Amino acid sequence: MKNLIILVALLSFISACADNTANKQTTSNNTQITSNNSTQATSNKSSNPENPSAQNAQQQAKTCLEAQYQPDNAKYVDCLHPEIIKASGGKEKALADLNKMFNMVGKISYTSLDVSTPKEVKTAGKGMITVVPYQMTRKAATGEDETSKDFLIGVSEDEGKTWKFATSAMYSPLEKSFPGVKDLETPEIKF
Repeated sequence: MKNLIILVALLSFISACADNTANKQTTSNNTQITSNNSTQATSNKSSNPENPSAQNAQQQAKTCLEAQYQPDNAKYVDCLHPEIIKASGGKEKALADLNKMFNMVGKISYTSLDVSTPKEVKTAGKGMITVVPYQMTRKAATGEDETSKDFLIGVSEDEGKTWKFATSAMYSPLEKSFPGVKDLETPEIKF
């Protein structure tokens, strides 16, 4: 049952963002990324430049989100925290479920992806935790830009060098090992 809830939450998130229409490039001061004959833009908003752990979380979250939206499901699953993968039924099941979902909803095409630097990194349980906010803009079927805002929960068990993530919809499995997760200040979500 828990696996089904996590899968439904992830499917809800992905289908809220899914759009198979062609995109136009609309950004100016962003890094260009070309993949699967479409152009996307990404940027990193730095609000905490002096904290290397926060910068690492931001960069690694950006890589994870790019993998999710391209989709490169194997790379995306590798970004997820092991407790999230376990709660999803294991790596192979998580991969199979993601492949099935993307076959149903298609690639998520976006025109920009802005990943912010976490405001704070906290020690919790057996590691460090943080919130990595991001904003994605895509072209809706109407041709208008639609912007969604969400966040990832980042977890590091090596003093902020490497980070694994959980989406805003599925981070409750982390609460046992990282008790401060539920107390993190999270930004508003907008789909």
